[in-house]
Amino acid sequence: LHHFEYDAGASPRGDLLALNDKFYGLTEEGGEGYGFIFEYDPAADIYTPLHEFEYSTGVSPRHNLIPVNGKLYGMTHEGGDDGSGVIFEYDPTTDTYVVLHEFNYNTGNYPQGSLVFINDKFYGMTYEGGIEYGVIFEYDLNNDVYEVIHEFSYDEGSNPTGNLIVANNKFYGMTTQGGSQGAGIIFEYDPIAET
Repeated sequence: LHHFEYDAGASPRGDLLALNDKFYGLTEEGGEGYGFIFEYDPAADIYTPLHEFEYSTGVSPRHNLIPVNGKLYGMTHEGGDDGSGVIFEYDPTTDTYVVLHEFNYNTGNYPQGSLVFINDKFYGMTYEGGIEYGVIFEYDLNNDVYEVIHEFSYDEGSNPTGNLIVANNKFYGMTTQGGSQGAGIIFEYDPIAET
């Protein structure tokens, strides 16, 4: 259907999002080198680069776009003021890109996986930051409040990767390192009990 070209987006990451009979997605590279948000209309066979990422407002997205109320939300792995990635909002109707949160080492940097949206809040993970080994975070979309809800430690599993999975009102995921064998863990996190 479409062959990516570097000038308009290359090295796509994450999954395609189907919305209003069109596909939306992210490329990690292309253009000035930092990636794009793109739209593909399969009926008209038209590919459109919508937003080109810039270092100051987040670069190198590696995750899925999440649709909420007609807008698209996602994360970049790097860029922003601290170079540690951002949470962003993109409105395809008005072609408006807004940085909602800039990651930093103290409260988690280099986000991993995709955002999860539950009850008007986003949840996700960072690979590093917090104590040192990454965090689970909550971002309240309505109140623009970012909060660390768990900091990983080496003994309990460190440096999470992949996506958070929601089941039975709990989060599940994996870490790449740490645990009793130093080889990573599968974890469960209860956001209500905060355990």
